[in-house]
Order: sequence, then C-alpha cells, then structure tokens
Amino acid sequence: MYEFEARTLSTHSELKDVVTGRRLSFPTTDTRWTNRMKPGLDVFAFVSNDEEMLHQVQFYLDPLIQFAKDVLREKEDYWHKYPIYLKATGGVRTLPAPYRLRLLEAVRALFNDASFNPFFFDVEHARVISGEEEAIYGWAAVNFVKGTLLRNSEGTGSVLNPGRTYGVLGTAYLFILALL
Repeated sequence: MYEFEARTLSTHSELKDVVTGRRLSFPTTDTRWTNRMKPGLDVFAFVSNDEEMLHQVQFYLDPLIQFAKDVLREKEDYWHKYPIYLKATGGVRTLPAPYRLRLLEAVRALFNDASFNPFFFDVEHARVISGEEEAIYGWAAVNFVKGTLLRNSEGTGSVLNPGRTYGVLGTAYLFILALL
C-alpha cells in the first residue's frame, strides 16, 4: 500500500512545477504496509470449474483485502475513492492465454463486487504486466527506498548516480493508493 499526500494545483505555475519535476509527491509511511501471499495467484488458473476458481481466488485474495481495510480503517468513508490494482507478473504471464484470461476475469469479477472489495476498481486495474514493466517498478521502489533515485525528493526525474543504483527481482503486486 502506498499513501500520497493530497495536493491541489491551483495555478498554472504549480502545475508547471509538477510537470517539470520541481514539485514531486512520493509515497510516505511510518509503518511497513506490505503483505504477501504464497503460492502465487497462477496456481488457480487450472481449476476447471469457474465457480470453484472464483471461490478459491476470493479465499486467496481476502486476507489482502482485509489487510488493506485494517490499515485504512480510520479512512473507511473514503475507501470507495482509493484505487486498488492487481499487477500480475511472471507466474501469470507465463500461463497459456486462455488460462491467463480466465484467471484475470475471476479477479476482475471479485474486485467489481462491492461486497468483497470496497475500494475503487476499474477493469484495467487488474492486468498482467510485462517483464520490463515489472523491472521498472522494482527498480524504482528499491532505489527510492535506498535514497539513490532523487535528491531531497526534488529534481528532473533523473538518477543521481546511475552507477550506484540497485536491481530487484519480484512477484505479483496488489496496490492500493490512499490520499491523506
């Protein structure tokens, strides 16, 4: 989960500062808002009965939804405004297309069900990302945390020292973005 400070851009100058990188907003947290599930989501792709697959995926994702609800319990009135994303990676990416599509449809059906998911969801929020996109997310996350990405959270968006950045390997991602 990532939380960004809400900001209102009132003037052309404020908008220009954001676009040029002089005024950036980065996620903040005082705690570790992460949770992980094993095995990966791809294990449900071969459940032959659609209803059973939906049930198993719901049972699998429910702890992550409950985790998000718990972290954001003081902001329950705004849950419907916080977008939720599922970025499936390697395990789902390597499935045969019919299995991959069927699995994503199950996830999308669950995330569209307000009794299961109280957060804002659009069908494109649940998708399989490319290996390149996965690498970029991982690289940006690690280098932001390590402080090697941008000086004082300001700048042009360029790396401080490209020879001193870090690499990362990762798995599927489920994101909820919350504004303060």
